[in-house]
Amino acid sequence: MGTADKSKLKLMSSFSDYTYIVSSVQEVLYIIRVLFLAPIYIILARILQWIINLMCGPYHAHYEQDKAVSYDILWDLKYHFVIRNALNCFLRKFKKVQEISVVEDEDVSLYCVNDTDFIFTRARPGTDLFDCDKHPFLFLAQHNTAIELIIVSHQALFRYINAKPYYDGRNITLSYMNGRCGSTLAASMIHKTGQCTVVSEPWAMLDIVER
Repeated sequence: MGTADKSKLKLMSSFSDYTYIVSSVQEVLYIIRVLFLAPIYIILARILQWIINLMCGPYHAHYEQDKAVSYDILWDLKYHFVIRNALNCFLRKFKKVQEISVVEDEDVSLYCVNDTDFIFTRARPGTDLFDCDKHPFLFLAQHNTAIELIIVSHQALFRYINAKPYYDGRNITLSYMNGRCGSTLAASMIHKTGQCTVVSEPWAMLDIVER
């Protein structure tokens, strides 16, 4: 191996070490942020949300029966990996009360489920959430492209679904896998066949299973 090759190899090794150090520092800072700053951050955000609710409209529990309530998203709090409930991941402003059929819009998808409501997000125009090549993790794509939250109570959505023609769901397949097993690759391969719609990593399913 020549002198030039040895110098290049040494430079690559130094760059690799530098990248590893930077990555490690970033991870440590993120852990500090989550463990120590998150509680304070969340409390302040909830106080601000309470003020916004007083100024801009009713909280979601006050809407009329069998309707959906929409909120414009004002600010992404960047804590979707810590708190899965979308109501605590965004600062939001009341928009309007509308028919439940809005959840069937193509750009609307189920984001999470809490003890009383189903919470949907509307993606920004031009976003295809079900393109596994661009968005291998649905929950992350939903969060990053959300422009509106749509909330429907459990009872209201159940009544809406029960009033529709019966659907047996025979063409729906659920695949539950462990982390780091290749499920993202499998979802991408199935998506590339073009024969079905693939929903990869929907966190809402975890909420449903836990309840």
